[in-house]
Amino acid sequence: MAETEYTPVARSNNGTPLFNCVCPDCGKVRVQDKRKIGMPCNPCSNKRRRTHGLSNSALYRLYSSMITRCTYPSASPYKYYGGRGIDVCEAWRSSPAAFFEWALKNGYREGLELDRRDTDGNYEPSNCRFITHVENSQRRRNARCNRDQAAAAKKLLASGESVGAVAKAVGIPYMSVWHI
Repeated sequence: MAETEYTPVARSNNGTPLFNCVCPDCGKVRVQDKRKIGMPCNPCSNKRRRTHGLSNSALYRLYSSMITRCTYPSASPYKYYGGRGIDVCEAWRSSPAAFFEWALKNGYREGLELDRRDTDGNYEPSNCRFITHVENSQRRRNARCNRDQAAAAKKLLASGESVGAVAKAVGIPYMSVWHI
């Protein structure tokens, strides 16, 4: 806004012109200098700064990653989550505290990962749980073999079969058998 639209209503002790400034958050009119025009008043600014105090926890990093991969197209995993239409429920997206409360009531411990029961479903209380990294890796959409195939491969490898022969017999990629 142009400075000429405002008329000073008073002057400070040092002669600075003061204007009627409307706080965009609470709507109260305060007499302040021109630098504060269009900005929130001090009480509203302090409210904006207040946070949940959980930003440094592992659970917050898990929460933040979930929001990022579903919301921001610039995030590298977005195409696998938000790009496929997977979203975070409104209650969790708008309140980290609501997610934290759910997580602590539903078995979260440090070291566990958030998993969706239905891999095409949204992040919401009815579709999420906490599991170990190993379990989560086995549930990936690009997993090369299941537990039964891995057990069969181990058995054949223990009997002295070559990696290539085991891969053909079990029907999984050579490198998967090599890692087993």
